[in-house]
Amino acid sequence: MKRIMMAVIAAIAFSTTMMAQDCCGNQDPEKMVKHRTERMVKKYDMNDSQAEKLLALNKKFGMEQRSAMEAYEAELKGIMTEEQYAKYQAEKKDRPEGRGHRGHHGHRPPRH
Repeated sequence: MKRIMMAVIAAIAFSTTMMAQDCCGNQDPEKMVKHRTERMVKKYDMNDSQAEKLLALNKKFGMEQRSAMEAYEAELKGIMTEEQYAKYQAEKKDRPEGRGHRGHHGHRPPRH
């Protein structure tokens, strides 16, 4: 019985992962950039001029990883007001380091 339950759980986990990849993994990079821009404009209450500059910045850096993050944030700081950038930084600190990571070092939390 235990083996059957483990097999069912594994199958569900596998199918959920595959659906998530199909849903988001094959998305058009340009659409992803626009969506990210729209989310940030709304979240940080940015004006039209800021939105236009942010879209250009997001297109410039695309979906590059952390190697370009410092340059991205330096330009972002020039687009946002001090208040908007402070909010962005505060929320960034609260985010986990990358998707799928557990805790600070990828360790599982202790069982209770």
